[in-house]
Amino acid sequence: FSYLSTDVIVLSDSGYFTVTQSVDFFNVDTLGFAITSILIIKTNEQGNTIWKKIYRKKNFNIRFNTYAKTPNGFLMVGSITDLVAYENEQKGGYFGIWKLDELGDTLSTNYYDVFSGNDYSTQLIPTLDSGYMVVGQSCNQIQTGANCDFIMLKLDSNGNVQWHKTHSNTITSFETGYGIIQMPNEDFYLVGNTQ
Repeated sequence: FSYLSTDVIVLSDSGYFTVTQSVDFFNVDTLGFAITSILIIKTNEQGNTIWKKIYRKKNFNIRFNTYAKTPNGFLMVGSITDLVAYENEQKGGYFGIWKLDELGDTLSTNYYDVFSGNDYSTQLIPTLDSGYMVVGQSCNQIQTGANCDFIMLKLDSNGNVQWHKTHSNTITSFETGYGIIQMPNEDFYLVGNTQ
């Protein structure tokens, strides 16, 4: 297995919560891809595991990107790729948005598709209206020659997408959103890169 580390949230009970990527290089799905899953772990203050959950789906690549603590659990944003469609160059990845309770059990799952290519998020922040904002990248071609845009996804408090906006330098450029903050007047400041 290979695990990609992420940030750790300190919880009100002095325990810890983290989400990480699990890639099993020694086992493959029926299409021959390494099995990619999301691993969620809650520990006590000494780092001992209280519970852990694994999210996986046959013939789908599930990748974690970012998460936040909510009043009653957690909100997690990642990407989902249907590997059958990807192999046939029919569709890349799309956004997966999971609302979890305090025990890591799924309360709701939303999928959001923007362009035909891969979508992924890099940061998730709470907003002043009790919702959330996600930034990342959305591409409009699947495997070769893709051009990608900086994307913003506005979520309500339940993780439902209210709107999205893309930002591009030119129609052939390659943008990625990396960070966002919201000011007291509700404006957003964004940072990313362009090629």
